[in-house]
Amino acid sequence: MRDVVIEADAASSSAEDEIEFRAPYNDEANDYLRGRGWESRRSDTDRDCYNDYWEWPPTQKHPWRSPSWIQFTGEVFQIWRADHEGFFSTEAFHNEATSVLELATLIDAAETWPLTRAEAQREIAGHRVRHRWAEENNLAQRAFPISEPFATRINLARQQARAGLRAQAEATRTMTALHEQAWLAYACATFASSSEGIQRLQHMSSQPLERG
Repeated sequence: MRDVVIEADAASSSAEDEIEFRAPYNDEANDYLRGRGWESRRSDTDRDCYNDYWEWPPTQKHPWRSPSWIQFTGEVFQIWRADHEGFFSTEAFHNEATSVLELATLIDAAETWPLTRAEAQREIAGHRVRHRWAEENNLAQRAFPISEPFATRINLARQQARAGLRAQAEATRTMTALHEQAWLAYACATFASSSEGIQRLQHMSSQPLERG
């Protein structure tokens, strides 16, 4: 936790006008979430941040009206799920975690909203089967839009391998895992755009996330 002091304009204020904000930051959570690809307002953007705040990049575009985001109040982590652009969630439901350890039990479900944990696992399993089949038959994999943060990380791993900064086998494993995560993000957005997905979003918007 760090103290941030914001001083009023010296030309128009006195010592009594000094404003002090004790900004709640959590470095452990910031490292953990950024490591997973969450965008940190204080570390990855130039936007003002009076407390720690993170957004999940795959939900920053269609079909979402507002992204999934997490904020640290100084006491708890509030997890807010993405709102669909087709309707406004009046529930504004969020989960809370009191530690990074507890946050870790909710993060998978937050990243794969609105798919259930079982559906997300099936999507990954199906993607792996298609990948193996394509490799065995020397065919190109099905193309799909790769969202951030996966696109940048895949390109980085590829560039590191080409420059000799990373073993090719290790880079390939990393790119394969990132490609799977990118597929899952695409599957989540595709499902959320379907009539079934919208019905689930409306039905489940006030329900808690599954814990891992």
